[in-house]
Amino acid sequence: MSNEPAGTPPIATFNMRPYWQMLAIVAIFAVWPMVVVYIAAVIADLNGCTISDAGPTLCMVMEADRGGLLYDMAGMVEVSYVVLPLGVALGFVWLCVLIISVMTWRRKRSGVPDATRITVNFGYYALSLLAILAVGYATLASWLPGPVLLLVCFVAIFWIASFLFALATTLRDKVRAK
Repeated sequence: MSNEPAGTPPIATFNMRPYWQMLAIVAIFAVWPMVVVYIAAVIADLNGCTISDAGPTLCMVMEADRGGLLYDMAGMVEVSYVVLPLGVALGFVWLCVLIISVMTWRRKRSGVPDATRITVNFGYYALSLLAILAVGYATLASWLPGPVLLLVCFVAIFWIASFLFALATTLRDKVRAK
């Protein structure tokens, strides 16, 4: 026997496929420089060559000198210093989105009404933007110490994210109303 009221369509099962696909994309993004470096090392080892940080060395692969190419491929290790931490951070973002999506799906499945309808007052966004710009100007004019500019940039990034989410929510609700 079902707990759903008569006449309501059953809620579909949670679709994990797009989440797994996005996780695969994040994982590929995070490890591709290391794969390129590994391929360069394997090619160099199979042909009895060494890859040095000092510069390209002679490496004959299929009767041609590929030392420069292997050196450039091995240089991708420096890219992995940036890409791998970004991939880990994106993995945490992916996990947060997954948790929120599952929680939303469970709420819909149990019949809890949608509470995402909000009224946004964009006047407060304008006021806060003026405050951010004023503090930024005061810092650039040397009225405030220089490190305050880092705080202004930090706050501005969150202001932009909040504004974009509020704008998207407002537009979504207007489209749904039609």
